[in-house]
Amino acid sequence: MKRMIISLSSFLLLLLYLMSSGCTTRIVPKPLQAGDVDLDSNIISKEREGIRISVQSMEWKYYPYNLDNFYTPMLFLIRNNTDKKVSFKASDLVLVDDRGNQFSAVDPGIVERIMTPRGYGQGFYPPSFYYGGYLPPPGFGYYSMAPTDITLLSISEGDIFPGSQVRGFIYFKKAVTYGKNVKLKANIGATSEEFEFEIR
Repeated sequence: MKRMIISLSSFLLLLLYLMSSGCTTRIVPKPLQAGDVDLDSNIISKEREGIRISVQSMEWKYYPYNLDNFYTPMLFLIRNNTDKKVSFKASDLVLVDDRGNQFSAVDPGIVERIMTPRGYGQGFYPPSFYYGGYLPPPGFGYYSMAPTDITLLSISEGDIFPGSQVRGFIYFKKAVTYGKNVKLKANIGATSEEFEFEIR
């Protein structure tokens, strides 16, 4: 009887996991905006006064795999085509939805510390760890505390030298809760740009 209850619990947890994993909210570029918009790859690129900024949504495919259930990661490529170095920091970027809610960038070290104790997507279960003879579904139970890709793949802050570029993720507070549209506001050097996305 006890084994049956544990097995039923494992089945319900698996069902909950499969339902939640299939309901991921998408953030995709709005068409018909200034700049180069690649709808197939979810990339928006804009250049002003020698600073080219490319932003790609829905690109987190790394570890932990369900990071976008808790944050809004966006991949950036920022290129300095001027003859002077340009200072860049994550606080130069902010997301604002169509209801006026603002979502700031979060330090990758903080994101990593928050995600690691949760154990989401941290590895595989030891072979001897079972619930009633069945392995628990991903996202539940004990995982190994392997390092994540969060800090490793984050963008580097600091000076961008002439003819150089930086590439990496910036993690925003989750921006898919309230509105149906969101704008990324970027103020880097003397450049000010807006990138428009739809929430689906």
